[in-house]
Amino acid sequence: MNQRQPGLQDTRSNQEPSTAGLRLAELLAALSVVTDLGSWRLPETAMQACLLATRLAQRINMSANDVSDVYYTTLLRSVGCTAYAHEEAVLLDDAELAAAGSVDWADPREALGFWLYHVARDSTPLEHARIVAANMPRWAFRRHEQIASHCEVGAAMVRRLGLAPVVQQALQQVFERWDGKGIPRRLDGERLVLPVRFAQVATVAAVFWRLGGPDAAIATVKQRRGGMLDPSIATGFLQYGTELLAELETADVLQALVLAEPEPRKQIPDDGIDSVARAFGDMVDLKLPFTRGHSGGVSELAEAAARRLRLNEPDVVAIRRAGLLHDLGRMSVSNRVWEKRGPLTASEWEQVRLHALSERANSRPLAGTGPAGTSNWHAPRTAGRLRVPPPVGGPCGTPGRTCPGGRRCVPGYDAGAPISASSRICHGGGSAHDGGLSGPVRWRGCPRRPGGGGPSHKARSIRLARGSQRPRSGGPAGDCNRRLVP
Repeated sequence: MNQRQPGLQDTRSNQEPSTAGLRLAELLAALSVVTDLGSWRLPETAMQACLLATRLAQRINMSANDVSDVYYTTLLRSVGCTAYAHEEAVLLDDAELAAAGSVDWADPREALGFWLYHVARDSTPLEHARIVAANMPRWAFRRHEQIASHCEVGAAMVRRLGLAPVVQQALQQVFERWDGKGIPRRLDGERLVLPVRFAQVATVAAVFWRLGGPDAAIATVKQRRGGMLDPSIATGFLQYGTELLAELETADVLQALVLAEPEPRKQIPDDGIDSVARAFGDMVDLKLPFTRGHSGGVSELAEAAARRLRLNEPDVVAIRRAGLLHDLGRMSVSNRVWEKRGPLTASEWEQVRLHALSERANSRPLAGTGPAGTSNWHAPRTAGRLRVPPPVGGPCGTPGRTCPGGRRCVPGYDAGAPISASSRICHGGGSAHDGGLSGPVRWRGCPRRPGGGGPSHKARSIRLARGSQRPRSGGPAGDCNRRLVP
């Protein structure tokens, strides 16, 4: 069932790992943490679900190819979560979206309970009734379109990563159900491919294990058996679930996940790392309607600036990849913060400031192919304005440390990179919502020439490179018809 795809290399456990490539499992583990944040789940939930699904498939003697398909499907199950992040945030706040992720929407009691007990909890009864009456029909009406977008983005990501066709098919079915009440195509029974049926059981178990422990996980799988979940796979989990969940209690999840990757283990060769990084960046750019193409734009212009500075080729490659990965941490911050009209509160600004820590950790496997630390230099947004953060202590944020010249190429372009849905290159005027910046680009943190006479050659190189870039075509700002181009 699982077919080898071009661009991926297989390694056996008794072979020395290639120094020219990276383990695909490590990269997808980092991506899964990003999708956990985008799905309003606790970090490592997708990795835990992947471990459960893989161990369960092995326990019930599935073939090696089937186990491999189950592994990748479960790990990537939520990879399309950015497709409708903007639309969800319009209707529900952060806590409501977190609660919505554990609801069985085909069960009228659960669905109604969500609207009665989780939506607008702090409002007056009259205001609560008004909010529910306004938003519940809109949620139901848009749900089909949103999930279709999720499935489309997920399938496109799998295709770009070069995984087996059955995994791509599975990502198109993640919201289908065994009883045929799912969406978008209302498939039922064995019309759902085997990997997605394992992924559904394991994801439900992992989510409720994090919420209420082993008893909650086992009880929920038992309750949803034969409805949402394949009854035979759910029964297998009920048989082995206590043992499998006990393993999660003590396991180093990331290490266990990488070791659990089925044979043949896949590697990405060095010449394929850019395409993976670009896929990661494109997925994150879908989170906001005005950032489509932003990561690619940052990468292109930062690379152009680095070449103008005549940096050596390894540094240019690292800077290009850093531009693609520089905004992975955006997923850790609510759309309601990024899209807020007006000044951010102190706590909201703190979220924006700290999201760089998340992206630094999540991009480490890819950023590690070049000079360390290139991916965490970027410009945060505050009240519609982008600023390059000044260094703390030494040039790289630590006293006395020397910073590679190209490190400033990434934040410099991020401050002037396209951030609208039409991907225009903006220098000022308007707001983040209409594609511009609410004021001129600030070059804080860029060194000045001796005597203080303006930006350094690095800043000028970025500006010169920016002038050579063509504006991209696209829809008007605010266009929510976002797609992940294969």
